[in-house]
Amino acid sequence: MCGILGLAGSAPLPPEALDAVGLLAHRGPDGEGRFVDGGVGLAMRRLAIIDLETGDQPIANETGDVVCVCNGEIYNYVELRRELEGRGHTFRTSGDIETIVHLYEELGERCFERLRGMFGCALWDAKRRRLVLARDRFGIKPLYVADVGAGRLGFASEIAPLLALGASREVDVQALADFLTLGYVPGQATGLRAVRALAPGHALVWEDSATTETAFAGLEARAGDDLEAVLAEAVRIHLRADVPLAVLLSGGLDSSLIAALAAREEGAGLHTFTVGFGDPQFDEREPARVVARALGSEHHEVSVAPHVADDLPGIVRALDEPLGDPSAIPLHYVCRATAGEVKVALAGEGGDEVFGGYSRYAWDRVAAHAGRLPVGLLASGLERIPGVAGRAGRGGRKDVLRRAVKFLRHAELPEAERYCSWFALSSEEAKAELLREPFAPAARIYAAALAAGPAGLSALGRLQAADLRTMLAKDLLLKADRMSMAHSLELRVPLLDHVVVAAGLGLADRRKVRGVKTKVALRELVAARLPEAIARRPKQGFEVPIDRWLREDLAPLAGDLLAPERIRRRGLLDPDAVQRLLQRHRSGEARHGLTLYGLLALELWHDQVVDGTRTVAA
Repeated sequence: MCGILGLAGSAPLPPEALDAVGLLAHRGPDGEGRFVDGGVGLAMRRLAIIDLETGDQPIANETGDVVCVCNGEIYNYVELRRELEGRGHTFRTSGDIETIVHLYEELGERCFERLRGMFGCALWDAKRRRLVLARDRFGIKPLYVADVGAGRLGFASEIAPLLALGASREVDVQALADFLTLGYVPGQATGLRAVRALAPGHALVWEDSATTETAFAGLEARAGDDLEAVLAEAVRIHLRADVPLAVLLSGGLDSSLIAALAAREEGAGLHTFTVGFGDPQFDEREPARVVARALGSEHHEVSVAPHVADDLPGIVRALDEPLGDPSAIPLHYVCRATAGEVKVALAGEGGDEVFGGYSRYAWDRVAAHAGRLPVGLLASGLERIPGVAGRAGRGGRKDVLRRAVKFLRHAELPEAERYCSWFALSSEEAKAELLREPFAPAARIYAAALAAGPAGLSALGRLQAADLRTMLAKDLLLKADRMSMAHSLELRVPLLDHVVVAAGLGLADRRKVRGVKTKVALRELVAARLPEAIARRPKQGFEVPIDRWLREDLAPLAGDLLAPERIRRRGLLDPDAVQRLLQRHRSGEARHGLTLYGLLALELWHDQVVDGTRTVAA
């Protein structure tokens, strides 16, 4: 695991051109490597996980004319190495990254199709004078590109080094408008016009100062696989490491199944970690204890007292992109605590998308049928009952009336708008009050994602495919990477092994969602290994009391950062509309916690990333 950085241009690079790699030291505290060939330079910071002695990067082939730096892990490197050695290739290391350079010699850019793992990598082909960048199929690991001036293309694992190299800080206002709906910046956008994310499953080739970009892999659905065998193999190869590792255990289905399969490989030597926050409503230690006892793992519990107002600016800075998902906060504390004990942890990201874990998968189908009826009239009738509208506005996430009105309002919408509305921070109507000028609606993102799903998928499968290409990549995986690497912790996600994803998407709908029961197949696998209560446990999520925090712990910070004069100076939002939201929330008249947190995160992003100046330590 590493952080990588590079430049490509026609003019020779000066010695100090790659110094910005120092801004990635948190991603790789164990060493640094550089390579320069004329106008092309590669640099990396290493977190040593596999092949501690000889695995330093950059890594070259036998003749030294193919050079690679890579952020990530290639889990099938043992099998690939055996195959490549059989074809006459000579290895100088015992690590995973060297397999990429030899595979490139065999297959060119098609080599990335053979990799099982997470990666953002760069290859310099000296003979052909071409630079090849590639990113794993689901965007588990980041890779950004930008024009950094002087005719040079820059690339890096994070945005800050590209800004230090000279990329423009001009904001992308359409991306920020989408953020206000989705809580993340979708697609290749980053919030900055000059910096974009390389799309998952894509390779970019730079040659003679021109670039081309192509997909090397897409989503696949494969029916008939033995799901248990596929999952067991994925967990087994994800355990490959030369340093201690652990499983982050929440007591939920995904992490519990991963822990159970890992325990079968590791035995009593498996380490599991759970972090508690002292609030019984959001503390997962007890169900995690049940799992750990059943598996006989060496279990670690860490109690954390969050200092949210003090830590939030640093959390937002580490996230790089605007992100309005408050679960980044507890994840920051979990990763910090775990990194004090191990360098690698397995986590359950991807399970909901791959195996049908969101309740909206069940309810969207019902809403699609209900939408043929005059449900809008029924919703309006409910809201006119004295006291009902106020209760719906103030009710908690699980309030029955609030959910009924929300369901009826969603049911009357077209497909993409309906699906987007299940998790939107703000409706398009509410966003129109906040924004000072009109922008394209965010539902277009989901219309495109739904249309791009693999042929033959059911309606449910199309929703899963859309989530894998949108929210998973730019919300869940982004925060998982940044919060873990901010503490030099490698987070592995075996449920996003592409063989597992294909098997999950290939399951019959009834094996994913049955009625309102989600993750049917996964629950059966868990029930065979762990106490029944774990298999029946509803989805909990990494929730935080954001409504309360914005009235208490975060109230002073929100008051300062969302002050009218500050919002007016930014020029994107209407300061009066922001103040109305803030006042209604503080008074208890309404619950706008998620929307306000998104606005707070956006202003902190402006402050910490756009306006902030990060320089390389001397």
